[in-house]
Amino acid sequence: MRRVAVNLLKEGDILANSVKSSSGSILLAKGTRITENIKNKLPHLGIAFVYIEDKNLPYLSIHEIISEDNLNEAIKTVKKGSLKNIIIDGVQRHTRENLSLDRLNFIVNNIIDELMENNLILASFAELKLLDNYTYQHSINVCIYSLIIGHTLKFTRTQLFQLGLGALLHDIGKTKIPISIINKPGILSQDEFEKVTAHTILGFEIMKTAGKLPLLSAHVALQHHERLKSSGYPRKLKGDAIHPFGYIVGIADMFDALTAEKPYRPRFSIKDTIEILQSSSGNLFPQEYIEKFLQTIIIYPLGYKVKLNSGEVGVVIGQGQNPLTPIIKVLERDSYQILDLGEYPELFIEEVIYE
Repeated sequence: MRRVAVNLLKEGDILANSVKSSSGSILLAKGTRITENIKNKLPHLGIAFVYIEDKNLPYLSIHEIISEDNLNEAIKTVKKGSLKNIIIDGVQRHTRENLSLDRLNFIVNNIIDELMENNLILASFAELKLLDNYTYQHSINVCIYSLIIGHTLKFTRTQLFQLGLGALLHDIGKTKIPISIINKPGILSQDEFEKVTAHTILGFEIMKTAGKLPLLSAHVALQHHERLKSSGYPRKLKGDAIHPFGYIVGIADMFDALTAEKPYRPRFSIKDTIEILQSSSGNLFPQEYIEKFLQTIIIYPLGYKVKLNSGEVGVVIGQGQNPLTPIIKVLERDSYQILDLGEYPELFIEEVIYE
């Protein structure tokens, strides 16, 4: 079996697992053949991924880091604009006593529960990035990446909750900035740039005013653009003056932003993004946090079909020491040869094949 985003399904694909709703009821049974009608309905049901049968991977067991139910639940909540409605609308109406954060708490706590139940914690970059067409998906990605880093650093549950909530809301200040500036395709004027950088202060004030949010979570919004040697904003802090949460969410935010299409630039390749992060170690961020992130990120998840620079096609069946060099089952060689790309420096993955 292999996991695919619903927008990449083909008519005739067969479900390898049942598709369930957030309440646990079965929407589509295992063995269902995908039709155009089913494919079109799945996104409206809040379903982001499904498992399909693959004759090349009949026995491959795929480990879910964040369960299908919890990821879909997070997507549905954020897609409805709940991040904005719960925080911004409540503050604007001056009804702090009625401000409900239950939904956000539920999302963060469910993700933490699953991270703490797994011995091996790895983030699937490719699976998260396939969802970038969803509203506010960036916030969920940054939350998951940040919590995984925090978990590997052995943060307490309270720390993880504060970190996760801050990560989920780190860009909430951007809701106070004109969308025309946020999505401007050209170079920002000095005035526009100052407005954009102000989202850190605006986010802090919004979260602090909300009243029920941990103050450390609010500081994530304030500090996630600060950098190790005072090259960041808004206060040009440096070193230990920046809270670990600020560094962690800053790394997660940079990674997700670089690998996303922007109005003013194309997305960076994974290879280039990893190299940018590596060069930021000890310069923009503490080395320890960069190393933890790179140790936990999966660039090419199990079951993904990839094309090598040699022209050969294979399927990822394991993870190597480097996120860019997984273990590949080559489909075009005799006896389906298995290659650990870490042992073949002349070979590298050229592209992911979604066919």
